[in-house]
Amino acid sequence: MKIARATPITKPQHKPHLYEIDLMRLLFICGVLLNHTINEFTGSMASTTALPYYTVESIRLIFHFTRMGFLFMSGLVLMLNYYHRNDWGTFMKKRYNGSIWPYLIWNFIFLSITTLVGSGSFNLHDFSMQYLSYVIHGNQSYMYFMLIIMQLYLLFPAIVWLFRKFEGHHTRLLIMSFVLQLAMMFFIKFYMRNVDTSNWLYWFKSYSINVFVYQFYFIAGGYTSLHHEEVYAFVKRHIRTIATVTAMLSLGTIVYFRIWNEKILGLSEGLSDTPHHTNPTCSSMIPA
Repeated sequence: MKIARATPITKPQHKPHLYEIDLMRLLFICGVLLNHTINEFTGSMASTTALPYYTVESIRLIFHFTRMGFLFMSGLVLMLNYYHRNDWGTFMKKRYNGSIWPYLIWNFIFLSITTLVGSGSFNLHDFSMQYLSYVIHGNQSYMYFMLIIMQLYLLFPAIVWLFRKFEGHHTRLLIMSFVLQLAMMFFIKFYMRNVDTSNWLYWFKSYSINVFVYQFYFIAGGYTSLHHEEVYAFVKRHIRTIATVTAMLSLGTIVYFRIWNEKILGLSEGLSDTPHHTNPTCSSMIPA
């Protein structure tokens, strides 16, 4: 009598953990801390035109990549987890439960603290209107990032559809997105600055919270997620060249901002990094 061998139980396949993501998150977090720490120093300087101010501020520019880096990471992680799924209802529920409530609560906490510390008095109508402005504009305590991410969640099913539509031509899609990003940045920086946008809706004139202004970073993150092995092999093969060019470009940022943008073009500091900067004409706190 033969005894049948038991069929081995196979464990379900899990997505490989990408340790590069952890490293990149660490680098971006350090960049954020460094940026805001330097801002505290420059904000306390007596002169904003002397050499010490420009020196410290120029050092900050080298690390001014964190916003785009985190948006790149958002596209990468979302694509890694949801490219082969179609349960968008579950996706929306999970993502907004994890983002909209913290967004609303922290805006409320920040406004409550500033109200109590600032005036000490409380008016329900003024408080409500100011809170509504905080939530709609995302222009307080760097909450704009959450506003961008929540827009990304709405847009992400369309991004997945786009990658599926261009299946086998993802590199072409990446190049098209990059060209579009450059064209959009040139248009906003050199044309829109001469246009009166005071009567425009806030979402259109405040480029820093418009999700479409960051479309390339999401596409690049999605591409990296779907072609991780090829991208990893390319980076490993050309790591010295990439590191050298990156270091040169980081130093070149100082030349680009301080000499080209501010000295030659005569742009303000805010317009120098447009469109990834809040439009200076859109700083009102209370909605009209």
